[in-house]
Amino acid sequence: MVTGAAALLLRCAHCGGGLDGGDGDRAWTCPHCAAAFEVADGRLAEVPCRALVLGRDRGDAALPFWRVRFTPQIDGPTLPVRRALEEVSSSGRAWVRAFWMIGAFHLGDPGQKLTETAFDETVAEDRVLPGAGVRVSSADALRLAELFLLAAADRRADVTDASVALLDPSVELVVVSFRTEGADLVSPVDGARWRRSTVPDLRG
Repeated sequence: MVTGAAALLLRCAHCGGGLDGGDGDRAWTCPHCAAAFEVADGRLAEVPCRALVLGRDRGDAALPFWRVRFTPQIDGPTLPVRRALEEVSSSGRAWVRAFWMIGAFHLGDPGQKLTETAFDETVAEDRVLPGAGVRVSSADALRLAELFLLAAADRRADVTDASVALLDPSVELVVVSFRTEGADLVSPVDGARWRRSTVPDLRG
């Protein structure tokens, strides 16, 4: 149940299952069928991008990501820390994967990689696609985006006691093309690889 001006029973419109999320969340996801919903005009509206796979026969994949745009507000104890935070947040955007990953993977999170490399948003494909796959809410995406930026800055300077706030954020669900090579997914920005088996919807 979400509180405030409108009270909504958080049930999936597809399967009737309870939706994951809490008060203050901007989006909820169904753990049973992977549909994603947001609140619009006091009602739950389905997020119009739920696909994971494009062109399986061609060997490419489209993975859903939250694209977070923001104005950074930086607070750091020293000038080097503030400069490091300014550098990683200067693009005014971050990327958070909307899909689950399972098992062991050793190259970090794909969304963090896209954020750290200031991924060019024009490479993203904004499409409405059928299918399933969105498992991370937009509220979680905002929280993770801040952590990704702090982690990137920490490689340049010790960000203990520092913070970056995302002012006036906008969160959009888009799909990003990844190459598939054998059993691997290959990042479009730096060639980093993840086993396809870590993304449940791409197995088989």
